[in-house]
Parts: sequence; structure tokens; C-alpha cells
Amino acid sequence: MNDQSSQSSSFKRIWEFNFVTLITTLIQFLCVAYTFPVSELLSNQPFFHIDSAFHWYQMQLAADIAPSTIGYDPFFAAGYPGGVTINLSAHVPALLAILLTPKVSIVVIYKCYVFVCAILGPACVSLAASLLRLSFRHTALAGFLALILWWASIFHWYHTAGMVSFVMASFVALPFSAAIYQYLESDENGWTLIVLGITGGIIFFSHPLFPIPIVFFTLSYVCTSWSRISFQRLTILILVVSGISLIPNLFWLIPMFHYSGDPSIYLKVGQPYQKIVDANLLWRELIGQFRGNTHGAKIYAPIFIGAVYSSLFSRNRSMLKIAQCLTLSGFIILLFAATGASISVIGNLQPNRFSPVGYLFLIIPATIGYYDAIHFIKERHNFFSKSFITIGVAIVVTTTSYASYEMVREIGYGHWGHYGFPPPGVRGIGEYSKWILNFLEKQTNTQGRILFELSSGRIYDDAHMTGYYAYTSDREFIGGSYPYFHFTNFQDGLLFGHPINQLSKSRFLDYMRIYNVGWILVHSEISKKYLDSIPTLKVVGEYKEFKAYQINQALSFFTEGKGNIKARSHNLIVLSDLQGGVVTLKYHYFPGILSSPHSTILPKYMLDDPTPFISITNPPKDMTLSLQ
Repeated sequence: MNDQSSQSSSFKRIWEFNFVTLITTLIQFLCVAYTFPVSELLSNQPFFHIDSAFHWYQMQLAADIAPSTIGYDPFFAAGYPGGVTINLSAHVPALLAILLTPKVSIVVIYKCYVFVCAILGPACVSLAASLLRLSFRHTALAGFLALILWWASIFHWYHTAGMVSFVMASFVALPFSAAIYQYLESDENGWTLIVLGITGGIIFFSHPLFPIPIVFFTLSYVCTSWSRISFQRLTILILVVSGISLIPNLFWLIPMFHYSGDPSIYLKVGQPYQKIVDANLLWRELIGQFRGNTHGAKIYAPIFIGAVYSSLFSRNRSMLKIAQCLTLSGFIILLFAATGASISVIGNLQPNRFSPVGYLFLIIPATIGYYDAIHFIKERHNFFSKSFITIGVAIVVTTTSYASYEMVREIGYGHWGHYGFPPPGVRGIGEYSKWILNFLEKQTNTQGRILFELSSGRIYDDAHMTGYYAYTSDREFIGGSYPYFHFTNFQDGLLFGHPINQLSKSRFLDYMRIYNVGWILVHSEISKKYLDSIPTLKVVGEYKEFKAYQINQALSFFTEGKGNIKARSHNLIVLSDLQGGVVTLKYHYFPGILSSPHSTILPKYMLDDPTPFISITNPPKDMTLSLQ
């Protein structure tokens, strides 16, 4: 009889989870389909907003150099090791590009990836509630709060800004943590560890920051369960899951770390994104402020209140343990997000981005707190206690209702403020890009490079578009396909590590010679004023903020010897008609560059570029170069 009852209860729980997951996923699908919109999913119109265009280029690069994980990229920075060296968050789209191109275009592959990740996110919260064996009503409310959090918070901005893998990995981290909790609280066998290891490996491959909330959750479990924890099971969990997750990812981790300190790939100043240190962010975001570096949401306060209440007053022992563990996890993540960058090494992890992840971990404790508070009101208690809790519940309901209203507005096509990129998500390329591509086609050629000034404000169609420009036009750019990469970075008046107006004109022209620059595109006033003062430059085009110049100099990719660049593409440079005992190219040298037929290749430094250039001793007449 007990077995039948247990089976019936298990079946009921599975049915309830499937029902909630289905409804949550259906609502999310309809919302995403409306805003994307789904009619553009298989069209040739790209989804380019902020980082998305950069990911498009990385997918194209991965497909071109496959099956290698790194390859020589001649389109930027006078050549650098591209691939996993800088593609840290688009591994899955890159793998899909390798598997599906050329039958499916990279534009369509990326849009499908964005669409699917958007649909699956909120359902992860329902899965976590089910794994923790919460009731139907708790699971349903958790799914509802997850929908609001995904749409009406900085999470939606992250997703539409191209941080798709991070958002997906963050949502998966919650059921992953729930599975860890269940393993440590039960006598489940080793198959759970294997499943966790495989899942962890896949999500870690998707985004390398996935383990961070898992680490904080595990630490929180140890703190809240110290008296009853089995350290043997904990040790086995850490070793087995970490090992299974890590080993299949070594194929990209090893080359990434090999090149991680190369100054031609990473500027010493590092990227400034998501590393503000300000404890005031904690309360500002909690009350819903959204301006400047503060990215709060109206749903944060109700989630926070519910989580705190359940952690302190839940009378169900099993739920109290769950609430305390997840609430402490959320608090640690929030503290990490606000202050983690005070340690420089941790700052490179961009801690601020984890702020909504903290509230994500508070959703399940909040649902426990809501129902505990309602149950408290229904019971007989003194008037003061009931009034206090009733007022608190009224505030939570009112604020959550307003957050629901914000979610509806977020989905709308109106001209009002949005957390993320306003719909429609797919808009194709804009007028800036059309002008730039036309200029590159009509006014430039492959005999020289383009010095392109990047914009922190992304004035060209609000995206990091240079990868798309370079690959589509078949032109080489000096700089990077993303800000703050490479010594050759040119951004908002800062050129090769110097304010452009502090460079002597002779030094500037020396740079233009060693990088074989034929044309310059700038947008900042300081750059235009400086370039207007150089007599060897001629204005050849203007569009809004943009101004294009041509340099009056002979263009050649050789500083010593002679020859031709017969062809070049990702991980391939074809040289022909080489002359001279020593031939030095205006392409950067890296260990691992091989020639066919074999020749002696040596590094040669020029000016203050920290990366040397390729110098070939006694070269044959024709040869090819690639990075192995």
C-alpha cells in the first residue's frame, strides 16, 4: 500500500512539474515569438545588437579554422591568434556554425540559438523547484516570478545585448544547484554525479562563468548544513563533478590560457565592463533604481522580502533548510556582484553582471515565504502580528503586480523605456553600416588596411560591427573586432595606447607605414581635428559623425624584401613572387606559425608594438603561412 501511495505521489509530482513547465515555456515562447519576431527567425536579416555582431564574427572564424580551436586571423590587429583565445562566450554558437555551415547561414544559426535560449530560461526555475520537491503552487509561483525576472530586469538587457550564453548559464545554475542539494541531502547513487558532471561540462562549455554561482551555492550549503553534512559525499561530489566537467573542456582551455597573457590580444588596462565597486549598489538595486551603473528592478524587493521571511520564519523544517541555503547563496552572489571587483583578479570576471543572478537564487525561498506568510495570516495570532504581516503581503503583492505590468510593457512595441532592446529584436543592419560597407567597397581595396576608430557608445548601429564590416567587405582592419583588445586598439581618440593628439605627426605616419594603413575612418572630434592637421591625408567621405581619410603613401605588406600577398583568409596567408634574402611582413609573428614549404621564420620588433612581425630568412618564391 505504501509503495502504491509513493508511486501515486511521485506520478502526481511529475505531472504537476510537466504542467507548470509547459505553461511557463508556452508563455515565454509566445512572448519571445512576438518580440523577436518569429517570422524573422529563418530570414537573412541579422540579429545585431551590441555583442551579437561580435559573436557572428567569432562564429564565422570558428567555421573557417575548424577543426582547429585557434587560427591566424589576418583581418584585425595585423594578425593575431583568433578562435578560443577571445571567443569565451559563444562556444555553442561557434560549434553549431562548424556543424551546420554552409547549409545553414551563420545569421540563421545565431538567431535560432538566441531564440531557443530565451524560451528555455524561465523553465529552469520550475525545474529547480521540482528537483527540490516543492508543491505545485510553489513551483507555479516560481515559474511566474522567473518570467517577470527574465523580462523586467537587467537579464533582458543582457540577453538582447548578446550575453545570451551567460543568461542561459545563469538560469541553468539554479536547477544544477538544486540537484547538488538533493544529492547531498539523500542517498542517491553515483549516476547523479555523472549526470551533473556531463551537464556541468556542457554548460561550462557554453559559458566559462557558469561555475561561480555553483561555488557560492556549495559554500552556502556547507555553512547552513554544517552539523549534518557528509564531508565524504561532498568531497566525492566536488572531485567527480569537477573532473567530468573539466576534462572535455581542456581542448579549448589549454590554448586559451596559452595566449591569455599575450599583449597583442589583451591590453594591460583590461576591459572596464561590469567591474564597479560600490556597496551602495546593493540597496539601490533592491529598491528598483535603474540608472547609470545601478541596474535594479521592481521585482527585486518582493523577491528579497519573501526570501528573508522564509529563511527566518518558515515552520516546515525541510523548506526552512532549502530557504536558508538558497537565500545565503543569493546574498553572497549579490555581495560578490557589488564588491568583488575590489580584488583586481576577480574584477576580470566582471562581477557586476551577477547581480540579477543573486535574485534568481532568491526566487524559490521567496515563493516559500509568500505562502508561509499567507498561512500565518489565516491562523489565529495577535492583532499586531497579523497586521504587520498583512501589510507586508500587501506591499509584496502590489510591487509584484507593478513588476508584472513592467513585463507587459517590456514586450510591447511602444516608444517607452525598456530594460532590454525594444522589439522587434531582428532589424537588420542600419544606415551607418550601409554607408560604411559602401565606402569600403567603392573607396578602398585589399592592398592596404583600414584604421577604424571604435566607439564606446557604439554609434554605428549600437553594436560592435567591425568584424562584420571586415569579413563582409574582405578588408583588413587595424584595431580589434572588440574594444580594448590588442595594442593596435583605436577607440574614442586613444590610438595604440596614446591619446591621438599627443602623437607627433612623424610618429603617427611611422605607425601607418608599419601597419600598411591606406584609409582611416573616425568619429570623435579629437581624432578628426588631429587628422585634419596632417597634410598627407585627404578627406574622401563623410557621413554624420564619420569622416574618412586616405593616406598618400605607397601601400605594401612588406617592410623588407618584395613579393605579393596572393591570397589571405582565416588561418592562411599565401605569398608569391618573394624576393630577397630576408622578407619581413607587416603581419604579426606568433609561436606556432608554420610555413609550407618549410622556412626559417623569426620575430622582428618594430616601434613600440609589443608583438613582433614575421621575418622569413631565405624564403622560397612561393609559400603559405598558417598557425598550428
